[in-house]
Amino acid sequence: MTATTAARDHSAATQRVPVVRAFRFELVKVFSQWRIRLLLPACWVAPAVFVAAVSRQSTLPVDTLFGRWMHATG
Repeated sequence: MTATTAARDHSAATQRVPVVRAFRFELVKVFSQWRIRLLLPACWVAPAVFVAAVSRQSTLPVDTLFGRWMHATG
């Protein structure tokens, strides 16, 4: 009986961590990695650079599957 009482007292003494605090901790861990700091801006800039490069071309490449698809879909 004392083992059950001690286990109950121990579980009652522990406090749950708030979700916001745990989420903030995980965000700090992720953004402290230098690769993420470089990858996130690259993911934002790369599509814009690609669209700018394709829009400056006078004709689309028709010898590739992607070029034929771009020509067909506009």
